[in-house]
This record gives sequence, C-alpha cells and structure tokens, in this order.
Amino acid sequence: MGIAGITVFLLTEDLSRTMGLVDNWTIVNVIILVVEIIAATLVFKYTKNQPNSESPNAVT
Repeated sequence: MGIAGITVFLLTEDLSRTMGLVDNWTIVNVIILVVEIIAATLVFKYTKNQPNSESPNAVT
C-alpha cells in the first residue's frame, strides 16, 4: 500500500512548480494513508489473535 501512495504522489505532483502545502491531490494521498493505517491495524489485530504453533503451550 505504501507503494501506491508514493506512485500516486509522483504521478500527480508537478515538481516544477513552487511548493504548496495543499493541492488537488492532497485528499487522495490522505485517503491512501488512512486506508494503509486501517489495513495495518487489522493485520496486526488478526495476527495477534492467531495461535502461534511455536508457542510452548501449543498442543501438537
């Protein structure tokens, strides 16, 4: 997902202009950031709740 944010930034930013704080594509980059944060949070919650087979208490 981080690659998508970087790609959108590089494709949409006009680097020859003077630097501005906000432009038309800022909202797209913010949406991508929010989606990445939500996805990372869900992945960490999911993996945290899964039993680990290397755990000493695991039944084999």
